[in-house]
Amino acid sequence: MKHTGFLSFAQGLALSSLVLAVACNAPIETTGESGEPGSEQQWDPEAPETGLQVESSEPESGESSLLVAGPCADGTSEQTFAGGMVGCAGQVTWDNRASLCGAGYRLATATEWVNLRGTAAPLHNYWTHDNLRYSGSANACSVSSATGTACPANMPMRVCTANGGDAQGNQCNWRNCGYGTNTPNQYFGGCAGNTTAGALCVPRNDVPRGPCADGTTEQTFANGMVGCAGQVTWDKRASLCGADYRPATANEWSTRFNGAVPTHHYWTDDNLRYSGASNACSVSTTTGTACPANMPMRVCTPSGNDPQGNTCGWRNCGYGTNTPNRYFGGCAGNPTAGTLCVPRTPPGCADGSVEQTFSGGMVGCAGRAPWDDRTSLCAQGYRLATATEWVTLQGAKAPTHHYWTHDELKYNGSAVACYVSTTSGTSCGEGSSMRVCRGAGFDPEGNHCNWGTCGYGTSTPNQHFGGCGNTGGALCIPVSGCADGTTEQVFSENLVGCAGKVTWDKRASLCAPGWSVSNALNWTQNSGSMAPTHNYWTNDDLRYSGSASACSVSPTSGTYCGANVPMRVCTPAGNDPEGNACNWRNCGYLATTPNQYFGGCAGNTTAGTLCRR
Repeated sequence: MKHTGFLSFAQGLALSSLVLAVACNAPIETTGESGEPGSEQQWDPEAPETGLQVESSEPESGESSLLVAGPCADGTSEQTFAGGMVGCAGQVTWDNRASLCGAGYRLATATEWVNLRGTAAPLHNYWTHDNLRYSGSANACSVSSATGTACPANMPMRVCTANGGDAQGNQCNWRNCGYGTNTPNQYFGGCAGNTTAGALCVPRNDVPRGPCADGTTEQTFANGMVGCAGQVTWDKRASLCGADYRPATANEWSTRFNGAVPTHHYWTDDNLRYSGASNACSVSTTTGTACPANMPMRVCTPSGNDPQGNTCGWRNCGYGTNTPNRYFGGCAGNPTAGTLCVPRTPPGCADGSVEQTFSGGMVGCAGRAPWDDRTSLCAQGYRLATATEWVTLQGAKAPTHHYWTHDELKYNGSAVACYVSTTSGTSCGEGSSMRVCRGAGFDPEGNHCNWGTCGYGTSTPNQHFGGCGNTGGALCIPVSGCADGTTEQVFSENLVGCAGKVTWDKRASLCAPGWSVSNALNWTQNSGSMAPTHNYWTNDDLRYSGSASACSVSPTSGTYCGANVPMRVCTPAGNDPEGNACNWRNCGYLATTPNQYFGGCAGNTTAGTLCRR
């Protein structure tokens, strides 16, 4: 069947695009470029789509799939990418592009498209949030929100299919353009005469969403952990968690369940092995006997049955050791369960996007912030990375944007043989500094670096330093410090509170590598005005003086509490979400005032830990 109506429409569209392009100097391909006039604008709307992106789970990958209901306003999702980004097909003008995103979603930026698409090609034409400009020619082009030639009003560059057309009848004259540079191909295109497209949408971080995907929460535990009932296989465990939640690890269950008995069976994120025998057993991620594929040990009810029809052959197993009971069980023949879910860690960047990810949790946050405001690009729980951390954690990745670091860097040498230093060299001047650069010149946000291939301390190897300049993005790194990857409280860049329920001799187990248990003096000097929301051990075997209503602690004087139960930092009420308790509280350090939140002593055997670096 000949699609003559479509061809007539496409030819008319191409003609009108040509008129607009001549008037506006906007991108459009000429018939001379293909050798077959008009052929590049043709597309068969009945041709099957290939390469459709679907979510998958690999049981031992360590990454969880993110399944979100209704990200597009019409309830469908034509394409699914990383980070919850989806492609919502449609045929709307640019000023109406947000209408295609579902509740709780916003338009993706061009940067988010580049960083979240992976290797996927678009199957439809999609608007982004940005009013994108173009540079170059039809077959060697790039887009940017800051530099290049503007398209006509309401027709910016957008993401396009490789051949320019899609099933909704949207068209792109130019296509296969890069972002900031001509290569690699990031599938940008369009401009004059191309008036409609669908939209790329990402989850909004400012919209609360339920912890379980179906909107219900069967059980609530400490530190935001919830139990989401269901009957899914282990590889589908993430599908039961809401958009802002991920499957909990076995360690997170062990430290957060707070003595609560599970009323449903729940998967954790770990491929757990077993040791022992039923009712005298333990689980581990590293030792013991492996269960059959896709049926690891999980958290089970004491009876082995739950309301969803899930079963556990073994139950009442411990974690690492047989006792205490941590309610693990299951294994062979028990293929389904619900899921334990915990809040996802902050995305790292204040606007909810992450332009680049590196090792150690370091992220690159694109932006156009002045030097004095660079910390504003980092999300809560993140801080600016130092230049040394950049060098250590970048791996083999080159920056795709210009980024500030924490340090005020000086320059040495010349553009062809340069290096930066925190102590020696020439200063860039007030409000400026050398920084990490994608290369000499502009980045997609319009930040500029004069130099772009400088080393750190020496001119080689190239560590991608450059500048000087007045604006940039930022490199941000987690203020973590806790062994389980969570941080319950951040008191300073070098002092965090790690919730848990361990005895004093196990206090260091709650601190991440590179962090140690804080002493009491460091707590008093760095806690600021924040009150503890959990009970925390310090590294001192603290004694007490005074009475419950007027007390102080000291590492050297006063009354000894007894082995393994020293005074510690306590919530004002004495209790915390993990079930730790303090008999005395609101004690000072070396003096009864000011209140430094010390307390506890005999009979109070467990707490979390204050960790420092």
